[in-house]
Amino acid sequence: MPAGLALWVRVELGGLVLAGVLAAVAVGCVVWWRWHPSSWLRFGWYPLVARVRALVVYRPRWASVMATCRLATVFGGDRYVPRLLRVRCDRWGDELTVRMLPGQGMRRRRRRWTGTRTRPRTTPTGSG
Repeated sequence: MPAGLALWVRVELGGLVLAGVLAAVAVGCVVWWRWHPSSWLRFGWYPLVARVRALVVYRPRWASVMATCRLATVFGGDRYVPRLLRVRCDRWGDELTVRMLPGQGMRRRRRRWTGTRTRPRTTPTGSG
C-alpha cells in the first residue's frame, strides 16, 4: 500500500513532491520519537519491525520451518502448511499467530515440542 501510494504521488505530482512527503513523514516520526518515546515504540517502531520481519524473515522460510517441526502435511500430492496470520513484535521478542491445520491440537504439539506429557484435566465427581 505505501509503495503504491508513493508510486502514484511520483507519477501524478512528481519526484520533488514525493521527496517532500517522505521528508515530512520522517520529520514527523523523529518528533514523535523525541516527544513520547514509549508510544512511538509501541505504535510506530515495533509494528514496522514486525512487518519487515514477517516479509523478510518469517514468510520466505515458513514452509520449510513448518516441515522441520512436522507441522506440514502432504495429502493427495498437495502440501498443506499452517498459515502465518500475524507477527507482533516488542523489545523482548516476536509473537507469531498461526492458524493450525485441522486436526492439529496444541496439547499434542506441546507434548512433542517439550518432550513432556500434559496431565489430562480431571473433573470432580459428585457422589449421590
